[in-house]
Amino acid sequence: MLVKSSLNSNSETCCTSDLIVKNSDTSDTSCASTQNDPVSIEQVVQIEDNIISGEKCKVDSNSFIKGCGNDEIDYSKLKKNVALWSLKISNEFQEFFVVNPPDQNMDKIKNSRQFFNGKNPKWLSLRISHFFFTEKNQNKFKREWLVYSEEFKKLYCYVCKLFYPDDDQLCKDGFDDWRHVSRRLTGHERSINHRKSVCSLSNRAMKNSRIDHDIMLQHKTEVEGLPFFGDDEKLNSPHNGIFLGILELINEFDPFLSNHLTTYGNKGYGNTNYISSYTVRKLIDLMANKVLNHILMEVKSAKYFGIIVDSTPDITHNDQMAYVLRYVDESGEVFARFIKLENIHGHTSEYLFSTIKAMFDKVGLDIKNCVGQSYDNAANMSGKYTGLQARIKGLSPVATYVPCAAHSINLVGVNAVSSSTTTVNYFGVVQALYVFFSSSPRRWEILCERLKSNECCLTLKSTSQTRWSADANAIKALRLGYNEVLVALEDISQDLNQNPTTQNEARQLLSKLKKKETGVLTTVWNSILQRINSVNKDLQSSKINVSAIVPLYTSLIDFIQSVRENFTTYEEEASSLNITSDYSLKRKVKVPKSRHLDDTNSPCTDFTSRENFIINTYYVICDKLIFELKKRNSAYLEIEKKFSFLFKNNMKKSDIINNTSNLLDHFPDDLDKETFVDEMLQFQELKMSLFSDDKTIDDPQYQLKYLKSMNIRHTFPNIETVLQIYLTIPCTNCSSERSFSALKRVKTRLRSCLSQDRLDNLTLLTVEHEITKQLSYDDIIEEFSKNPKKKSM
Repeated sequence: MLVKSSLNSNSETCCTSDLIVKNSDTSDTSCASTQNDPVSIEQVVQIEDNIISGEKCKVDSNSFIKGCGNDEIDYSKLKKNVALWSLKISNEFQEFFVVNPPDQNMDKIKNSRQFFNGKNPKWLSLRISHFFFTEKNQNKFKREWLVYSEEFKKLYCYVCKLFYPDDDQLCKDGFDDWRHVSRRLTGHERSINHRKSVCSLSNRAMKNSRIDHDIMLQHKTEVEGLPFFGDDEKLNSPHNGIFLGILELINEFDPFLSNHLTTYGNKGYGNTNYISSYTVRKLIDLMANKVLNHILMEVKSAKYFGIIVDSTPDITHNDQMAYVLRYVDESGEVFARFIKLENIHGHTSEYLFSTIKAMFDKVGLDIKNCVGQSYDNAANMSGKYTGLQARIKGLSPVATYVPCAAHSINLVGVNAVSSSTTTVNYFGVVQALYVFFSSSPRRWEILCERLKSNECCLTLKSTSQTRWSADANAIKALRLGYNEVLVALEDISQDLNQNPTTQNEARQLLSKLKKKETGVLTTVWNSILQRINSVNKDLQSSKINVSAIVPLYTSLIDFIQSVRENFTTYEEEASSLNITSDYSLKRKVKVPKSRHLDDTNSPCTDFTSRENFIINTYYVICDKLIFELKKRNSAYLEIEKKFSFLFKNNMKKSDIINNTSNLLDHFPDDLDKETFVDEMLQFQELKMSLFSDDKTIDDPQYQLKYLKSMNIRHTFPNIETVLQIYLTIPCTNCSSERSFSALKRVKTRLRSCLSQDRLDNLTLLTVEHEITKQLSYDDIIEEFSKNPKKKSM
């Protein structure tokens, strides 16, 4: 971060002859003869500190700034008037104005009025709007490079004067033809030299920044969603709830609160004390409204947003749909913000579409600015022609639909398990083990005693039909404690104190666990599920984008392929378990050969029980996983292919032109076809010159943050727009599902009668607890005091 320091106009200034020197030529060789080695960074910082503080700094031959050391430069004057800059610019002069940009003097343009003769003689002047550039998508940016000289009444491009001065009026003598100023400014900022100058400024600022960063302390908090009131609202009652209980605690240390509660507490109806449930609820409503308005203000400022919706039943069996908006803020950070809970009464795509559209109208968002949407893979959401995503695209054609990557990987696992009877039975055995031990405290105690002998063991876990992380934990626990579970089952089967039914159930589970197929499937599924679980956790990030999803899916496909080719490895690992040495089917399995007219007389194929297990179970599992992963990944590859050229280096010019043309066809109202190609070509050169060895430049968020932080967004407005749209597209609906956890904390068995508005407000404050903590609520007291029902204390 560069700190722009302002100079005192009345202060004396630093001196050097190698910068813009008064009455001296910078090419004077006598100055060069006195130069010594550069000084340290500490000396440079001291020089800058002297400049900022306004002290007079005499720079001699031992200084970092190379020169004669006898001539003075009035930096404060040059900072206010670019027209006084010499045509000969030194490196040291560039360094100073990279850190301390000149004043734009926007407040001094009142004296720019001039009279122009011609067919229509009239008075014209420079306007504030000339210092801003409006993109095709109506986003407005400030022209940071444009400065006005009050003395000469002309405009200059200080960046070009610093790095690529030429015969352009904006770089040399200044521009004051107000009749053609808009066209001239637009042409200049699209010129090659100007773009090179901006890139050079960015490069120099990055490499030469010597400003230390302040250490920011971030306070973290979490809204617990606890109930405020209990069975009554009486002070000193054991059933008055958390809110009044906390007031009673503070009351012991706060004289003002103690006096207030003593005077006004427990006075009954008709007496105002401002600690009633009505007051608390009203303040909660005002706080939630302020948090919501803050989020909506950020969304509208970003312009583009993506929508994520999902629903779940609450404790009273009402279907609650959560709305989450994803957007990119001014600094380039990606956010997925919860904004609302709504009780819905249907799941048809038509009903959901009308509900969502009504919500957008209510909060004042234009659905045409929706550039992305992500839901689960249900037909009513993902339908190509009548699904919710298709209906949203009817209003916003640029609203790219991305199937939830986390849901997709869950479906991959579900389909792989159901592809083989042996696998279905295996997971049934795993769940039966957990149910058998957990249903009896004595049996659970026996299991835990056996597991203590192995420090790496975990207690058995339950499987899940929807959460594959639960399956991964269940299989991992079984794999680590496989032998100990066998011993525990043997103990129970031989324990005469157990009833015969329990003994028989233990013997049945023991026989199933001793099968070699069960041991091999445990090692195989443990390996596969641990990798799937790891990928699934990465996919649940609220800031993940398509460029990260594709390599995750691709790496998982490669891993499953390697598992398929290494059956012997997992078979040998299973041999360390106390299982039988042979597969259950000992006889050879004959596969009858179908007889057709063109068949030969070759004999039937015979498979051993091992080969039968490999072909009909092991290969089926791996092939199904690979097929499903490739199928799901194809949807993300299609989207990634559209934008991937933005993150590649050394691309051919023809490829860049073709890819930019495709994006222009998809976003005709957001990108400028006249300048997008030139911007992309220039941006490729910028990446190669500044980040040739930096792999982070391939990260789209890093690129966007760079454009914004280095103030070169006005030079690459189309690239900034594309990057913002790409990062705005949501890839999972995990953010909406996370709000369901808050919903369960807010609407509990003891607070099942919450109204929908209160539930919505409390959930918003709980989910967006960071914003709730950061905002100031001083204005809420004033707004509350305007309530017509208020009473004086």
